[in-house]
Amino acid sequence: STAAESLYELVLSLADDKIGQFYAAETGTADGFSSCFLARAIEDSDADSGHLWTIDFDNKRSTGEPRPWPKLWEEMGLGHLISGINGNAHQDQTWDPVADKIDFGFIDDLHTAPGVFGSWNCLRKRLVPGSVVAFHDVDLFTDVRMAVDDIAEELKVPVERLPSPRGLAFIRIPEGFTQ
Repeated sequence: STAAESLYELVLSLADDKIGQFYAAETGTADGFSSCFLARAIEDSDADSGHLWTIDFDNKRSTGEPRPWPKLWEEMGLGHLISGINGNAHQDQTWDPVADKIDFGFIDDLHTAPGVFGSWNCLRKRLVPGSVVAFHDVDLFTDVRMAVDDIAEELKVPVERLPSPRGLAFIRIPEGFTQ
């Protein structure tokens, strides 16, 4: 199972259980492939409607060529469900267009402890009790795994794992959680 397939199954399950709208946010859009799986899960779910906001530093590759999103999203028929945001996921103002209440977050941008904590500190302000935050590459980067463990310890929740060659972990935001 790939990380994208595992994310799809997780988000589909969460969105199926949601009454009303299902909102998700992703940090680290890269080429937009994970965004497609997340948006497809929202679309395939029983949620009334939903949306994904995905944040990356820019919409160009290091070569200067444009990244394939949003063209990819349109070709997949998902453009109406995804908003790509150019900005720094570690800065509050980047999050201004994102919904105030998020049901699912996916942190996959800078694979360092400061990167994880930077995204977490902005995302957490929008999380509701019962929401889920997933983290990519927890087996590939020790700093990512340690940061996820620290966040889980702070919240007093376990780190749960999903099948993924590079490591995919998630935490559930506890009832009574306040930002």
